[in-house]
Amino acid sequence: MNSNWDQFIRERQQSGRRRFGRYLTRQQLIALSDIPPRTVEKLLAFELVNRTWIDGQPMFRTEELDRIRRILRLHYDLGVCWSDVDLVLQLIEQIDTLREQLRHNT
Repeated sequence: MNSNWDQFIRERQQSGRRRFGRYLTRQQLIALSDIPPRTVEKLLAFELVNRTWIDGQPMFRTEELDRIRRILRLHYDLGVCWSDVDLVLQLIEQIDTLREQLRHNT
């Protein structure tokens, strides 16, 4: 990930509102996540990110940036193959849920 993404997050936290609103175009997503268009196509092909069609244009929720960062780390840094990334993400989410339940019960 590049400094564009980090700057976007800093601005979002400082201003309390999102710079691009609730949705990003494909080009904004590519620019902010610093990934090639081919990688976006892989993420879509493996249904790892969600898109919404608005006025005939594919749009991505800003929250997808966090998910993409995690996906890229799993794939490129930890060697998880594209087809297994979703399973690993689900397991991580289950672990996070269980940890949260433990915090509330102790």
